[in-house]
Amino acid sequence: EPAWTLDTELVLADAENTSDDTATAELREAEGADVDRDEDAESAADGPVDAATEPGRVGQRISLQVYKVVITDSAGTEFVAAATLDRTGPVRDPGSGMTAYAGPRGELSLSDAEASLLVEAVHLERGGRPRLHLSGHAGGDLQGVRLALVGRRQELTVALTVDGDSWQATIDLHQSQWGGPALLPRAGSYTLRAVREIGTQVRVACAMSLIARTPEQLDVPESRLRLEVGRGRTLRLRVGVTRAADELGSFHQRRLEDQYLGKEVAQPAQKSIYFESFYGRLATCNPYALDRVIARDHPDWTRYWGVTDLSVAVPEGATPVVEGTTAWFEARTTSSIVIGNDWFRRRFQPQPHQTVLQTWHGSMFKRIGLDRPAVRASTRQALLTERDKWDILLSQNHHSTEIFGTSYAWNGPVYEEGYPRNDPLATDSGEAIRERLGLRPDQRVVLYAPTWRDDVPGLVVFLDLARLAADLGEDYVILLRGHSRTVGHGGSVHQRGVIDVTTYPSITELFLVSDVLVTDYSSVMFDYSVTRRPMIFFVPDLDSYSDEVRGVYFDLAELAPGPLVTSHDEVVAAICGIDDWTSYAERYGEWVRTFNSHDDGHSSERVVSRLFLDHSRSHPPGLEPR
Repeated sequence: EPAWTLDTELVLADAENTSDDTATAELREAEGADVDRDEDAESAADGPVDAATEPGRVGQRISLQVYKVVITDSAGTEFVAAATLDRTGPVRDPGSGMTAYAGPRGELSLSDAEASLLVEAVHLERGGRPRLHLSGHAGGDLQGVRLALVGRRQELTVALTVDGDSWQATIDLHQSQWGGPALLPRAGSYTLRAVREIGTQVRVACAMSLIARTPEQLDVPESRLRLEVGRGRTLRLRVGVTRAADELGSFHQRRLEDQYLGKEVAQPAQKSIYFESFYGRLATCNPYALDRVIARDHPDWTRYWGVTDLSVAVPEGATPVVEGTTAWFEARTTSSIVIGNDWFRRRFQPQPHQTVLQTWHGSMFKRIGLDRPAVRASTRQALLTERDKWDILLSQNHHSTEIFGTSYAWNGPVYEEGYPRNDPLATDSGEAIRERLGLRPDQRVVLYAPTWRDDVPGLVVFLDLARLAADLGEDYVILLRGHSRTVGHGGSVHQRGVIDVTTYPSITELFLVSDVLVTDYSSVMFDYSVTRRPMIFFVPDLDSYSDEVRGVYFDLAELAPGPLVTSHDEVVAAICGIDDWTSYAERYGEWVRTFNSHDDGHSSERVVSRLFLDHSRSHPPGLEPR
């Protein structure tokens, strides 16, 4: 029973029903009380996982108590009261703290929010550092409230100032992530949200004047930004892929494909290199390591990086080209050398003047390519079509070299030189990285890096991270690293004692700061071993994964340089016992000899030297295209 009464005027819209003097009105808890929840698949509503376990995160979803007014006539027919508040904005009763407003479907809604923010004005500040300036009416106690634009995997911080019953906020549209350069947000939808330090949500809604002017395109160079009002009158920023007007849509994309990929099109060779990592979602891995050596040893070569959008930070001195733009097609077609760590897919056709190096992105425990069970004929054809685009394959070890021969039916050149991305593991320390991540010098760091599953679209976390953090205590911190294929599913994890580093650009840097790795079937097992630090294999689904899901190349129980565990308690015990790893010393040594014999800190230099030599031999100056 609410400890307050409703004093309002109800006007029946249907005159035929006004004679029913037995109609009663009641307050009823609204279904789905969290009325600010967005329906957009890319919105923050699909975001923070288990966020409510740690206060102070803006992306948390803690529902408010929301009521609607229901009128029931003598026949038992129910009518939901509508509101005219769309024209006047929310009304707050100082005594009860209740706020009345028009709900997402125009119904009269009342919530027990202790505070609220009404967005009345949005102004864009143009220039080299574009900003959004917001202002409006403030209601209730807003002390300690934090404001942010919350997306699926990224939050934009907002500087909030409250002065009596008004508030102002500033949002830099170029912001740094993980200590990198200030860039545009990644493509997607961002919702303005507010939360108290204890985790309770503060309602943020748009005034009618703002609703009337949206959607509104924002004039920011090299971007496609749009203001929108979402369900529950929330303010949203939509970030689109940066393309020009003549590059948008299927018609223009087909036109560019015909122009650059047509059989009769001959593009001139340029003294440039095109890099791509994980389909342009990142600028990392083996291509990044090779870029650094090429920039040092061949500074006269132009370096292009294919990226999905301008939120991807590329190496210093390199030029980003956004997927689907004219510049992207041109860089892929005219560059003399092409380097990637995954499939280049349909919209890449190697040219006669090019040398294409496929670096791949990990040695193999789980089966890949044609070695997988029940490969369909269409999959086989797509795989062989992709394989035929490569000139050279990079292999970390002899184990991988042999697998490429069967999984991709590869009989071309192989550089068996170790992995360039692992060079820092033999030479660098992680002190600066620990500081960037906010890790205490005395904390032990547990890196949990599970792989993806063919039969599950999102991140697979068999461990109860909240329980694990509690069992380990304050002297430990858990870094959660999801596979790159899971980034587009779900949102970041916000829990005490856990840092979600799924979007951190370099997993190699995470190796450097961690004291122990917990993984399952991920290829990180072949990279982390360069550090010679303890590894724990948490494999509760080993039998089904090996026999039904993917299949594997060897018996992990026979070769693993660390314990195979299947329960939470076993994981905790193994982590607490990493100071005594002598029982695995012999196995670890054999593992390193088998898989890391070339990972000596100089792989990048050897690969670049061989690549440029082979390219010059097959494409000497003045030679007609092959």
